Amino acid sequence: MNNAGVGEGGSTVDIPGSNIRHRFEVNVTGPLLLTQGIAKQMVKRGAGRVVWVSSREEPWPTNCRSTTSKSPRSTRGRS
Repeated sequence: MNNAGVGEGGSTVDIPGSNIRHRFEVNVTGPLLLTQGIAKQMVKRGAGRVVWVSSREEPWPTNCRSTTSKSPRSTRGRS
């Protein structure tokens, strides 16, 4: 089960770019790399499932959580 997540409150215009890049590394790139490694083992075994967990923030971004709601959207619909 993939379930990574870091977030930061505040207005999008005030959050440093380095914080936004870190958030995507943890929330998007991390689960994708984890899945690559696990999926290879599943193929060798001939069985397995990957379950993606997304944030509850994603469907309803607010002014102070806008960057937090973007990265989980990137993990939806993966297979």
